[in-house]
Amino acid sequence: MEYKIIFLTAIILASTVIAETGGDYKNYFKESWSSETKGVSTALGSLPDVAGSRILVTSGVSSYSFGKSAVIYAFDYEGGKKWEYHVSGLPSNIDVNHDYIAYGTEGQGGYIVVIGGDGKSIWKKGGGYSSSYEHTISIADMDSDGRPEFFSGKNYGSRGNILDAYDVEGKAFATLSFGSRDLPVVVRAADLNGDGIDDFIIGFATSAPSVTGGIFVGIDVSYRTPAYIRAYKNDGTPLWDIRTDAGVQDIAVADFDGDGSLDVAAAVGSKVMVIGGGGELKWTYPLGDSVRKLGVVDYLGNTAIAAGADKIYLLNSGETLWAYSTTTVRDMTTADLDGDGCTEIIAGASELYVIDCRGNLMFSSSGLKTVYKVHAANLNGIGVEEIAVGLQDSVAVFSAEDYARIRKAENSYNLAKELYDRGNYSEVQAHARNAFVLYTHVGRTVEAKRAESLEANAESMISAEFFYNKSLAYFESGLLNESIEAAEEGIKHARAAGNTGLSTKLSKIKSEAELSCDCLENLADAKRFYDNGFWLNASISAERAYEGFTTLGVQGLADESLRIKQVSDNIMTGETLFAQAVEETLDERYTSAEISLASSAEFYGLAGYADKDGELAALESVINWRVFRKTWMPRAFYLFIVLMLMSFLTLFLNLVFHVQIRGGLPWLFMKIDDTVYAVRYGSGSFLENIARSLAPKDGRDYEVGKRTPPRKDAGKKGGLTTLDSVLNQLDYED
Repeated sequence: MEYKIIFLTAIILASTVIAETGGDYKNYFKESWSSETKGVSTALGSLPDVAGSRILVTSGVSSYSFGKSAVIYAFDYEGGKKWEYHVSGLPSNIDVNHDYIAYGTEGQGGYIVVIGGDGKSIWKKGGGYSSSYEHTISIADMDSDGRPEFFSGKNYGSRGNILDAYDVEGKAFATLSFGSRDLPVVVRAADLNGDGIDDFIIGFATSAPSVTGGIFVGIDVSYRTPAYIRAYKNDGTPLWDIRTDAGVQDIAVADFDGDGSLDVAAAVGSKVMVIGGGGELKWTYPLGDSVRKLGVVDYLGNTAIAAGADKIYLLNSGETLWAYSTTTVRDMTTADLDGDGCTEIIAGASELYVIDCRGNLMFSSSGLKTVYKVHAANLNGIGVEEIAVGLQDSVAVFSAEDYARIRKAENSYNLAKELYDRGNYSEVQAHARNAFVLYTHVGRTVEAKRAESLEANAESMISAEFFYNKSLAYFESGLLNESIEAAEEGIKHARAAGNTGLSTKLSKIKSEAELSCDCLENLADAKRFYDNGFWLNASISAERAYEGFTTLGVQGLADESLRIKQVSDNIMTGETLFAQAVEETLDERYTSAEISLASSAEFYGLAGYADKDGELAALESVINWRVFRKTWMPRAFYLFIVLMLMSFLTLFLNLVFHVQIRGGLPWLFMKIDDTVYAVRYGSGSFLENIARSLAPKDGRDYEVGKRTPPRKDAGKKGGLTTLDSVLNQLDYED
């Protein structure tokens, strides 16, 4: 059900556009050429010719009386007659296919004749039984070996009916026999069972048709009932048969339900039956009119059935999609005339009808005589389907080449645009070039320039993508300068194509490559500056390299750059603090100098920089000496002055007031003086003189814990009183 809804919705949505299309087609549709023939056209087909063109083959019958001859004509694509083949007897059916023409003759002693594309007879079979009639002729390549087989359905009166199969040399390789009421009138070949080899599908009538003048195929006939549709393997083994309530007039084979296997559509009386490849009946379409012809229509990816009766019907999935009123349809074929991917239906009746697959009339020719046969083929080889019509006493070819070119150009351009939008630029050029050629041919200069521009843009995008991939490969390989050059070239092509996205991507690669170059250069500069002791320059270069590598996500080089910066910064800080310590030392701010020196040593240590160890030690010694000199030497000098003053004071007191002050520096000096005197002028040994000089001179006896008071005359010696005796005296008296 969902499938049907989608299908019908698509038809409704497309109706407005298609109405305009029909009008356009009618304006372009015109007769290319016509040529006289003999009588009514009973067959129409085409065979390959030189340079991709095709030969149009038709037959003409001037009389409906038995015994009269007929002619098969061949024309080139411009209408020039190539040859005529005169048929002995009246052709009952003609098939033109696989480079051959086969026809059967009506009347007693009917036979099958095969002629080539050059108009010469190849072989002839049959005619051995006076009551035989050739009622159906078909050409098919059953085994897909490139060599066709030929099938002839015959009526032998009371002896029954048969179907003979011949190879390309005319050798019979199979015969199927049927009852006298089972007349094979339609033969098709298709692989129903999926074994890779075509099978027979045969439509039957119940007896010989009631025919006026012997012309059978394409003219209204009636049959007795019942009849059959039967399928056989190519070796004659039956596959299935379906009984019908009327004779079969036409058969079409395709996958009508989309299940992946072939189905059989049969025109049976006033209805169309659809049978699965296994013989199961799928749908029956009752149409009310006698159905004479069937065709396969491709519409929006779905396969539908065109049925020609007193109307033209489009059938799909058990539903009648639309019906278009015509006069009685004598022949019908299908082809994509305008290259839009949707099959058109070409019907021959009292006039020619061209109807698109959505049911819109594209063209009708009320001025023509009755159209007996229709055929669609690319006769001139330029890729545009033309319509050949078989009339009374003539054949004509109609074409809407310019319209078809425009539609094909539009389709090519739209496909190229779609491929371009998807980025399949290599596929764009062929379609855009085709659109350009077609537009140019019909004088559509604006559209031609548009197609040419698309082709140029595709070419630019191919180049841009090429240089993008090249630039990226160079970048990943570390060839940065080459990457920059390729990116610049790619940017030029991307901008020419107007593709900002790819241009941006190329610009990013270029920027990253340039940044990488700068980063590597900065890192190299940082190392060089570091090795030469230019710490500030090393730090600046390393910082730039670090920021760049971080942006690029190159963590290893970013870490290396950061280490150089940190070491350089630590050394610079150490040098700054060292210089500060020197300055503070010169300014005699030794405490600050010691702090600065210690901090400097710490930063040098963090940097692992040992070159300054000697200078650090020297400055430390200088600071220590200056601290000592500034702090302790003045103190010692002051102490010395104090002691000297005390000595002078003691001496003064001793000389002036005869006061002895024991102890202190004067006492020490006096002791030293006495010792020196005793050593120099004493009569004893060196040690005795020292001992004597140090012995008390006040007459006291010194013992541990006891002092002996001096005598009354103690302290006098030659009228002189020693400092020691004075001090002892003062001490004792105290």
